Formats: sequence, structure tokens, C-alpha cells
Amino acid sequence: MRPFCIALIAAILGIIIGLYLKSIILFFIIIAIVSILLLFCKYNKKQIVIFGIFFVLFWSYITFLENSYHEKYQEYGNKQVKIQAIIVSSKKETQYKETYQIKVTQMQNIETKQKTNKPFFMLCYIKKQNKMNLKYGDKIEFIANYELPSIARNEAGFDYRQYLKTKQIVGIANITNVKKIAEEQDNWLQTQIYLFKIDLIEKIKSILPKEEASLCIGLLLGDKSGISQEVQEAFKKSSLSHMLAVSGAHVSYILLGITSFFNIIKLQKRWSKLLLIFFLIFFMALIGFTPSVTRACIMCILTLIAEILFYKPDIYQNMSISLLIILVFNPYSILDIGLQLSFAGTLGIVLFMQKEKRTKRR
Repeated sequence: MRPFCIALIAAILGIIIGLYLKSIILFFIIIAIVSILLLFCKYNKKQIVIFGIFFVLFWSYITFLENSYHEKYQEYGNKQVKIQAIIVSSKKETQYKETYQIKVTQMQNIETKQKTNKPFFMLCYIKKQNKMNLKYGDKIEFIANYELPSIARNEAGFDYRQYLKTKQIVGIANITNVKKIAEEQDNWLQTQIYLFKIDLIEKIKSILPKEEASLCIGLLLGDKSGISQEVQEAFKKSSLSHMLAVSGAHVSYILLGITSFFNIIKLQKRWSKLLLIFFLIFFMALIGFTPSVTRACIMCILTLIAEILFYKPDIYQNMSISLLIILVFNPYSILDIGLQLSFAGTLGIVLFMQKEKRTKRR
């Protein structure tokens, strides 16, 4: 069996057990059962070692994250805190408030003076009446209640807290007064990519009418904030909502266009593949590393690297590596329905195509 497929299965099992089965005794029982099954299935020692290492690593990883989140909830949950943070998203407006995602660089409990300097992400709501004119990269300071996201109140109900963890967001703050400390304090490269994205959006808006521009931005960048509710409903009724979510199909269309351009200018194939790899990394950052785009881009990058090194790409290995990379950065992504559908859909297409090939050979 492919080693990265074994590593992925072990990683997913470790995450699930770390999230839902807290007993250390149960953990060792499951390890013993899995080890016995692997031995009886006549797997070689290397595969058993790979399974054991990735299982323990990801179980330890998710357990550590769960404990760190729990500590924050215990120490700061529903208490007044003083926060210094950097805005790491564009503004999203509703009728009464503006929403930002912020990266907290320092948080202090006003009552106990307990302080944390470990960075984490929060959602920040600001009333429109404040007219702060905040933008990406601004460093801000404020005092607010650290609100815990709601959990599922009924069995199998929606768990908002768990959902936000898939976005690496740990808490919520409703702010009335904000003090801007400095501008453009975030990572320089990320800031430049964000500014490029804003410039691209503005150019699209200047070229196309309002409704068409909003639709184009949604199709290219996955930003549906400008698309009217009527148009979104029309897409839903037509069963075309997936067109507004940037996915692997969008990546393939863009790659097709760029590859055609490289062929026209007769760029050497190896150089064109290297440039495509850099473009895919840039495109992931531009879209915001959404699961479906990240999966498609990493799989394309692995295929391009294999072709550059004259190896035959393995679709199952590529899928496993891409999901492992995503889980390393955020193991809670395994709970993201977009990620689940993206990988399940891709696997279904691959299995269907292979079955079709076997049928034709007969």
C-alpha cells in the first residue's frame, strides 16, 4: 500500500480520536487493536511504523490544540480583556456593523492581569456608527468582552465553536471603541498579495457593470459579498451554487489559459512548469488557502514536480500528501464540509475514470 495513504489514514484516525475520545486508556486500546489488525493483514514493518508514527503525532497535535483552546476559554472566556491585534482580512459590512478577522498579538485579562502573547485569530465586530476606516494590516488596541462561540445546543446541531476552529478562529469580540496604533504591521508579502487582490477587484469593477463585476469577482476570487441575494438564489435554484465557490475546476481553467499562453510564446517546458508552480502558490495565497483550492493547487504542484523530475505522478499519493499538508497547518480542517466534499468528489471522479478505462480495455 502507498506510504502516504497509510500516513493519511493514521493522521485522520488520530485527529478523530483526539477530538471525540478523550480517554488515554481507550487510546492505547485502539492502538493495540489497529496494530494487531495490521499484523494479521501481513503489512510489512515499515508500513506499521509509518502508521504508528503519524497516528501518535496527529493525536498528540490535536490534543495539544484542544488543551490550549480550553485554557483560553477558561482564563478569558466571557471576561473583559485588553487586546492588541492586527487586521488580517478585508471589511465585511452588514446593515449595522463591520466584521474583521484579526490576529491577536497580545491579550490581557483586565481582572486577573493574566497575559498571553501567543498569536491567535478572532472575529471582531465594530458598530458602523464608529466610522473607524480600518484596513488590512492596521494594528489596533481595544477593550472588550472575550466572547466564546456558541456550541451545539441540541444533539447533532450546528456547533459554531467547532466551525470557527476550522477557520483557526478562537473567539469573538464586539467592540465599541478602537484605537489604531499603526498601519501595515502584518507580513509584508501577505500585505502585497492583499493589495494586489484589492487592485484587481477595483479594476474589474471599473471595467464591468456592477452586477457583472460582482459575478466575475465571485467566479475568479470566490468573494461573494458583492453578489446580490437574488442572483445567489438564482444560482441555488439552478443547482449552480458550486460555480461561485472557487474550486479545482477554476484552477484547471486558469492553468489551461496560462499553459496556452506559454505554448504561444514557445517557452521551454521545464521553465513553464516551474513558473506554473510559483503561480499556483501565489493563487492559493490570493484566494486565502480555501480547502478546495489548496487541494487542487498542491496536487497540481506535485504533478508538475514529478514531470520535471521525470517521475510518473500517482494521483492517490498526491491526494494524500495534499490533505496531510492541509492537516499539518490546521487539523480541524478535517471537519470542514468544503474539504470533505472536495476530496470525496475528486476521489469519486478518479475511481470512476479508472473503472471506465478498465471497461474499455475489455
